[in-house]
Amino acid sequence: MDAIVLADSLNDLISEWQDVRTPGKKLSAEELEKFSRAAGQVCDSLQTSVNQVAAFRKSFPAARYSDFGEAYHFLNRLLGDAKPIMEEIKDEINKEQEDLNLKVSRSALEESRSAIASELSAA
Repeated sequence: MDAIVLADSLNDLISEWQDVRTPGKKLSAEELEKFSRAAGQVCDSLQTSVNQVAAFRKSFPAARYSDFGEAYHFLNRLLGDAKPIMEEIKDEINKEQEDLNLKVSRSALEESRSAIASELSAA
């Protein structure tokens, strides 16, 4: 049941991410953080589920592959699908942070230039 819920959550996340990634649209920092949290939660839940299936397998060595195999592979596939989305979101956050840092640096540089120009014209 967890696999179905997680697959649905991942599908929703991917759909929302694709919808907002239209050319020319810029996401706010809050929107990016929302996506980052959602992707992190989906990845963490998937990893937990994968770990639970693996623990089941270790705890019950006599269990048949049909008891856990499909769930294990399905959850791993979902996790493999979720990780690139999470990385893409992180990359976008880093890009936005770099853009913000560049703007702050340019502003500081312009203020310094203005201050120097004011001092030179006063002298």
